[in-house]
Amino acid sequence: MSHNPEERFKISWYNPEQTILICDVTARWQWDEARNVIKSMNDHCSTVNHGVYSVFNFHEHTSLMPQGGSAIANLRALIDTGHPNDELIIFVGISNLVTTFISIAGQVYGMRNLLSKFRFVPTMDEAMAEIQKHRAGKIKEKP
Repeated sequence: MSHNPEERFKISWYNPEQTILICDVTARWQWDEARNVIKSMNDHCSTVNHGVYSVFNFHEHTSLMPQGGSAIANLRALIDTGHPNDELIIFVGISNLVTTFISIAGQVYGMRNLLSKFRFVPTMDEAMAEIQKHRAGKIKEKP
């Protein structure tokens, strides 16, 4: 388990198979911290040779959108920082306003294909349901 010194977030594998990676965000963060979290998540994903579902669990009084700087430019940079092992990236506890903003930004700035791997759900239970649904779809796709 990885912890940052201020305990704003922690990153850990959810299961022993290391197919689900959780980032618990417990306090409002800055863009630099968000970039560091993404780098750390990608470092974790690089330790395995299979697909990984990344779940960002935003606790009460936190926000997907870090403070400071241009939201669109920084959001685009974070979205472009994917990992080859990414299956889905799921955000838990995001407000409807932020979800709408991201959807509009995706349409306006041509990020629809990039956003296809992203899911926004209110609870961890729904995040796990999204993962199961995605896995079931992958099984059906195989010949």
